[in-house]
Amino acid sequence: MFLRHVLTLVFCLSTLLVVGTSPCQAGIVNTLRISSSDQAGWSGGLSGSHSAEGGNSRVTKLAFSSLVQYRQGDDLLRLMGSGKRSSSDGVESGRAFMGHLRHNRRLVGPWSTLAFVQWQENPFQRLKSRRLLGLGGRCDLLAREGLDLALGGAFMWEREQIEDVPGAATDQRLSFFLSLVYRVTSRVSLDGLAFFQPAASELADHRVFAQGDLKVEITGALTLFTGVQVEKDSRPAAGVSRTDWETSTGVSYDF
Repeated sequence: MFLRHVLTLVFCLSTLLVVGTSPCQAGIVNTLRISSSDQAGWSGGLSGSHSAEGGNSRVTKLAFSSLVQYRQGDDLLRLMGSGKRSSSDGVESGRAFMGHLRHNRRLVGPWSTLAFVQWQENPFQRLKSRRLLGLGGRCDLLAREGLDLALGGAFMWEREQIEDVPGAATDQRLSFFLSLVYRVTSRVSLDGLAFFQPAASELADHRVFAQGDLKVEITGALTLFTGVQVEKDSRPAAGVSRTDWETSTGVSYDF
């Protein structure tokens, strides 16, 4: 039964990757949020936002994210997709897509495994494609009323293609993350997340991603959020800035 659901989500991810042929958002992607449902069976979430960016791009964007997950016993499968439409002076300048498939299995105490595959693209960073395969673990250090704190790490295999550069580069990276959720009240929460991804052979070659959000629950399923993301690549492609930032305001819906 569980294998059937694995194959279902793999098929969905494959379909998303085939359909999503337009330029995509890349860099480090927040794959730990949208929905945190612990219920057994199927659940998911939808999120939409409006944002302004600076750095490599100065555009207005409309964005959405979606998640479908299946939980059975100690196993959790999670499929994510996201899209963006960019415009400059009312003229469409780009579209975006990302696909991510992840599996977690609960072990003893706060420990769990993680495994994932991911596809990304970003024309603003001259990134034609980046394909990731990762294996690692997660530890939920605190999980109590009002405060959740977790950290984790993974080893990633990476294959990357840069626009106007022949061939593809293959590399190995480490990925470390810290996640913190603080519930100010029953309806208001602060959500922080940070990734650090150095090359396995050289720590000076690294990527950093940090995100902070203020979330206000409107109903049991509908949430208003506003936040900021900052991303840095110590060795970007030629002609690309090291740092990008993005602000966003939107709503999310869990089901």
